[in-house]
Amino acid sequence: MAPTAIAASTNFTGAVTDVDEAIDTIPVNFNGSTYLIRGGGLTNLADSKILLISVFFRAAGGAGVERRIMTIRSGATASRLTIGLDTANKFFILARDAAPVGACQVTSSMAFAAGAAWHHALLSFDLNNSANRGLYMDGVVDPSPNWAVYANSAMDLAPTSPEIVLGAYENTPSLTWNGDVANLFLHAPAAYVAPATVLAAFIDANGVPVDMGIDGSLPLGLQPVLCMSRKWPANDGSGGNFTVGAGTLGLGTGPVDV
Repeated sequence: MAPTAIAASTNFTGAVTDVDEAIDTIPVNFNGSTYLIRGGGLTNLADSKILLISVFFRAAGGAGVERRIMTIRSGATASRLTIGLDTANKFFILARDAAPVGACQVTSSMAFAAGAAWHHALLSFDLNNSANRGLYMDGVVDPSPNWAVYANSAMDLAPTSPEIVLGAYENTPSLTWNGDVANLFLHAPAAYVAPATVLAAFIDANGVPVDMGIDGSLPLGLQPVLCMSRKWPANDGSGGNFTVGAGTLGLGTGPVDV
């Protein structure tokens, strides 16, 4: 069963600090040059083999090139964690260990064209066990994701000289995100969380974002390290806030509110 795209909406208006009353989330727009940056590691995030990621995204442009929603990097060297769309317009994550060599690389089986449609990704995995992994796109399990790399190795999520960038790699214009992002959630739980068991905590049956709480604790029952939902560029999670590294952070449009 193929996922159904989430429609755009005009219900979000005003300043970036506005909150939609129905779902308590704020979509923000990255215009292809704007990015947010945290010049340090995410507090409470350590190297791990376990990760859970959820994000709503809308690609407005840049089809056929890699675009990054989030990057964790070690200084100016290779990135340690990358989330975004690849050159085939497919959702992907690439994580490396401290060497750095690949620890996990997964790509969705579906491509997502630039346009008005919003999409949602929920990814959870435990590199200790290849049975403990799953990718859902737009509320539907991806039938054939490409797990190109899956090594029993800890991801270097707290590297030397860490830097976390949202909407870009930083200073690499071809990798900047052109479009909108909402409810970006990242946490390394103590134990694997099956995505099917928490899907309804992130996206409802109508494709609408679910309220994650003032500190992002509703989905897992604990505050995550990263939850970009209500206070952009501040972080609802425990990992620390971001600043605008370039450009102007603007309000996005959608996802649909019902």
